[in-house]
Amino acid sequence: MRRTALLLPLLVGCNRDVKTPFPAGLEPLEANRASFPDGEGYPEALSCREGEDEEEDIGTYTWVHCKGYVNAPIDDVYAAYQTPRVVADRRAIDDLSVEWDVEPEYDVSFLLHNTVDAAITVEFDVTWRHGDVDGDPEVVEELGTRWQKTYGSEVIDLLRGSIRTTRVDADNTALEIVFHQRSLQDDSPIMHAYLDDLFADIRASVRGNELPAYDSGV
Repeated sequence: MRRTALLLPLLVGCNRDVKTPFPAGLEPLEANRASFPDGEGYPEALSCREGEDEEEDIGTYTWVHCKGYVNAPIDDVYAAYQTPRVVADRRAIDDLSVEWDVEPEYDVSFLLHNTVDAAITVEFDVTWRHGDVDGDPEVVEELGTRWQKTYGSEVIDLLRGSIRTTRVDADNTALEIVFHQRSLQDDSPIMHAYLDDLFADIRASVRGNELPAYDSGV
């Protein structure tokens, strides 16, 4: 389970809290290297690529890029993004609290305070921001989303992502996701598992269904 993967490094690692600056903006973190899924129409699936990159102040980190479609109007997808339990990594945490409007310059913003209970309790904050970036006040054609770990345990050195969301037609929406992570874990499987859960939660939300439940988590 992902929680086990998170706990093991804590037995040998430190657990200081650190604050991470969150750069302004809603633009994608970088150009997306994935391709949209093949198939007739707009297949409701994610197609992903992964690799590693390096930054001077961070070191080597894992990246995952995904593209996919949700068979629902963009307004419904936007509503899903504004539901904290949809975007939270619910499978991997034991408690979640939300603070709204933490960055009032954006259309929607909130802070998720995450707690993982273990031999050492891990707490960290992830700040989310969303906005309409197409400049048309009447019809939403494109949304920008950014998220980043902004405070908490140094077990997670880097956690940040972006979603470019565009209207394909009245009944279909395209998602382009960029996700970066560096931690004391094997990041790749954890990142893919989170993105799979995020995509499942979005699809459930746009259909008015209950979100998937897990044996552990919130």
